[in-house]
Amino acid sequence: MDRELALCVLVFAIVGSACFVCGMPKAELAAHPSGRMMERVCWRRLWLPWVPGSLLLAALVGWEWQEPRESEPLCFLVELAAIPFAIVWLRAILRAGRAALDASGPVAVGTRGLLKPAIVMDPELVAELDAAALRAAIAHERAHARHFDPLRIWCAQFITDLQWPAPGAKQRLSAWRRALELARDEE
Repeated sequence: MDRELALCVLVFAIVGSACFVCGMPKAELAAHPSGRMMERVCWRRLWLPWVPGSLLLAALVGWEWQEPRESEPLCFLVELAAIPFAIVWLRAILRAGRAALDASGPVAVGTRGLLKPAIVMDPELVAELDAAALRAAIAHERAHARHFDPLRIWCAQFITDLQWPAPGAKQRLSAWRRALELARDEE
């Protein structure tokens, strides 16, 4: 078997399993007096399940570089075990691509754009808001743009999709998004 294919199968089977298992625990919204601190804690909790998988990935890549070229092929069962993880990766990639390309839905007030965030507002809503509410909405969205939150949300959604169907991952994403809104309100 080709060395690169062997590495790919092992990454899907071993790293995917580690990330899935580490992503199982549920996480509630962290209780902190500051929304910014709460957002940081939730952000770390969102990415923490990827630490063991990243270490395993580094070990597998190191193995691939050090292993002699005359390696034995992988067992067919290992290849078969990698199929569910490959499906999860494909699903996550397709969802991330769709999210990156589909930014045309209706929005009252929001920030769009992954690398160049821009504030989008519904003209009807602008006409209905008083000056103070409009300033607050614009300041909130500027904070999102300043922190590149659309890109961060996109990355967090991708990481969460890679841990599908683990319920803990979705709950950690939800807790982080609530904390993110509180942090931007504080700004």
